Parts: sequence; structure tokens; C-alpha cells
Amino acid sequence: MAVPECTTANEKATHFPNTEAVIANLQQERAKFTGALRAPNTETGYRYDSAAFRSWAAQMGLQALPASPDTLGLWVTSMLVRGLKVSTCGRRVAAVVHMHRSAGYPNPATEEVRELLQGARRLRVEQVDQVLPLALDELRAIALKLLEDDTPLSIRNWCILLVGFAAALRNSNTAALQLDDVEFTGEGAILKIRKSKTDQIGRGRMIGLRFGKHPETCPVSALRKWIDRRGGFAGPLFTRFDGHAERDRGLLPERIGQIVQESIRRIGLDPRAFGGHSLRSGYVTEAGLSGASDLLIAATTGHRDMSTLRQYFRRRNAFSGNATGLIDL
Repeated sequence: MAVPECTTANEKATHFPNTEAVIANLQQERAKFTGALRAPNTETGYRYDSAAFRSWAAQMGLQALPASPDTLGLWVTSMLVRGLKVSTCGRRVAAVVHMHRSAGYPNPATEEVRELLQGARRLRVEQVDQVLPLALDELRAIALKLLEDDTPLSIRNWCILLVGFAAALRNSNTAALQLDDVEFTGEGAILKIRKSKTDQIGRGRMIGLRFGKHPETCPVSALRKWIDRRGGFAGPLFTRFDGHAERDRGLLPERIGQIVQESIRRIGLDPRAFGGHSLRSGYVTEAGLSGASDLLIAATTGHRDMSTLRQYFRRRNAFSGNATGLIDL
């Protein structure tokens, strides 16, 4: 029987990969997968807020990483004294927590820090800044003006407003739509929402758009007319303009809000009171005033928490949808 030859440590090393390089690569891939849990805007916000904390700690001669709960509490207090909102402070605390967890340090946001924020909320009684919902009569007035212009840009904006309203879309969802996310059927059109704020892993969902009763506010007609003007090339549904539709360049989410404000200005209202979210809250409000149930509205908006959905219902007229009228007084 042949006796196997002995191998030295150096010879063994040639048969195995460089484990340090493999581990380093795996760590990079792990960070990539973990980072995908958070939206890019969240990551950007974390970096900005963490940098603000480190800068403040350096000025105070305190250690930022790892930070003690006392240091974090003092930073929160300094922000509150400067007049920052409690919600802003809470967001910045979340960034510091993320910074510590990423570096393998204990969470400095202890019960004392949480009680500090809770106490500040009770004292401040801050109201959440909310844009006004776009009312149906306002949407109709805007639609008529944009149709009167009858330019590729005005038709695109008309379609953005109607689709954003009828599908109760967030700005990011509207901007992310691709041409092949639209399917026309005998009942209207179906939008495929690939990903959303509450669906970061991309399960996706479908939203049906029925034909409108009026041509100027029919989202299906708006889609057909815009796609005819846009052309049937693949890519973003709502393209940018530089004299003509740019095939490969979609809109940024912030642009949706600007389009809403520009359109509001055209009908003589203060654009500062409105924004991209006015479309989503406008749908919820108008549907609620029309008697639609929470579950039916949530089927379009994608809400799972009915209490969150109800925050979108914002009556602008105290007598609209007032139940007192149903009582035999």
C-alpha cells in the first residue's frame, strides 16, 4: 500500500483560499444586504445626524462613540433648548443608535433618554406639520387649465396629478413608475407598485384605476393621452423634459411636490399650503367624505394600520361629512 506523502503547512495553504480575503468580502456583502433594509434617504439622514452628534460632542469635549446615555441626553436637551422639534430630536437619536449598533457598541438611548423625549412631547404638545389635501374641485380646475395648454409638459403634469390622486400614491411611488407597470383593461387601468415605504422588500401590489365620470379627471384617459405623447419606449413612465421627453431620465420624488405647488398657484391658491402628499391625503379625504369605508380606502392606499390611515382624513370644511346632519335635531 502506498503511503501518502506528508504535506507542509505552506503546501496546505496553496489548496485553500485566502480566508482573510473571503471573510472581508463576506463582510462587505453582509453590510450590503443589511443596508438594503433602509431606504437611501434614511441612510443619508443617518449620516448627517450622526455627523451632527459627533461635531457637538467634540465641541463639548465629550466622547461620541461610544457615547454615554448622559451625553446623548445632554445633546437632546441642547437641541430642545435651541427650539428643534421633538420629532427632529427623536430622529437624530435614532441615527446615533444606528451608529452605535453598526460599530458594535451598546445602545445609549436608555430609558432616561426615552423619558426625556416623552416629557418634551407632553410639554411641547407639537402639532404635526401637514399639507392641505387637494380637493376634487381644485383638482378639476387645475386639470382644465393643463388641458387647455395642451403641451407635452402640461399633459404629463395632468397625468401625474390624476394618477397620484386616484391611486393615492406617495411621491416616491409616482416617480418610480415604469411604462411596463401600466396595464390597460376593459375596466380601466392597473398600476403595478413594485416597492413602497411599507414594502421595502418589494412584494409589490396592484392598484386598479377605474374610468372617471368626467374626461378632465379620468386617470385612465390621462394615462393613455400621456403615453401617446411620451412614446412607447421602455423606461420611466413620467420622464423629465429638456424640450422633449428624455427617454432614460425619470423624475425625482421631490419634483412631484413642485408640480403640485406650481399647479395650485395657477388656480390662485397659496402653494405653500400644499405639496406632493396633498394628492394622497386628498384621495383619502374625498373618499371618506363620499362614504367609503376605511378598509376600502386602505385597499388603494396600502395602509395596514387604520389609525395611521385616519390621519390622512383632513376635512377643510367643518360642515363636510358632519354626522350632525344625520341626526333628527
